Amino acid sequence: DNLLARGQREFAAGLFKDCIRSLEKYVDEYSYSKDVVKAYAMLVESYYQLGYTEKSVKTIETMVDLFPHDEQTGFALIRL
Repeated sequence: DNLLARGQREFAAGLFKDCIRSLEKYVDEYSYSKDVVKAYAMLVESYYQLGYTEKSVKTIETMVDLFPHDEQTGFALIRL
């Protein structure tokens, strides 16, 4: 979970490219973690902040598939 904490710090600092690197790795390595939905939500916003609209939308679609009832998914959908 070090990657998640690092990604959160990078996100809070506005270091979105670094955040994406950390969180993509986190999602790959810890896909079954209870906190993975948080990582997806931060990825959505990081992609959006950098103008990567298509990646943001695809990540939201993944969240809808994997976590349809999670609050974070609802917030991500609002971002659309």
